[in-house]
Amino acid sequence: MAQLPLTLRRWKRVEYERLVDLGVFQGDPVELIGGQIVVADARSPRDGRFIERVGSYNPMVPQDHPDRLKLQLDRIRHWLSHGAQPTDRVARFLVAADVLAQTPRPEQTKKPQPKAKAQERLKEKADAAQAGEQPAEGAPAQA
Repeated sequence: MAQLPLTLRRWKRVEYERLVDLGVFQGDPVELIGGQIVVADARSPRDGRFIERVGSYNPMVPQDHPDRLKLQLDRIRHWLSHGAQPTDRVARFLVAADVLAQTPRPEQTKKPQPKAKAQERLKEKADAAQAGEQPAEGAPAQA
């Protein structure tokens, strides 16, 4: 059987290194409420085949309980160094365990803020309230 050219073999290796995810495998919902944290091929389904199990998550126990989140940090660091990308939920777990740095939150849009006229009315109310609280300069302060 003919061997692939070296450039094509390198390309395939790099491609597969980028296609590894750290995610939560939920399994049977009756037995596992939380899930197992696994290393899986990014193209496989969420509850499909995985490469390695690196932890577990059980949201049914209190937050300070040691069984809530179990991680094999050395294996997680190994997979992250080989290009594995954590899902959002696993990234939050890893930030809490000081394995990853927290990503900055994007700036929120201005859409939920009040419109211009409503902001003017709010400013007028605030100015009126501030003027009503401060006594006049010539008037004596009431006790």
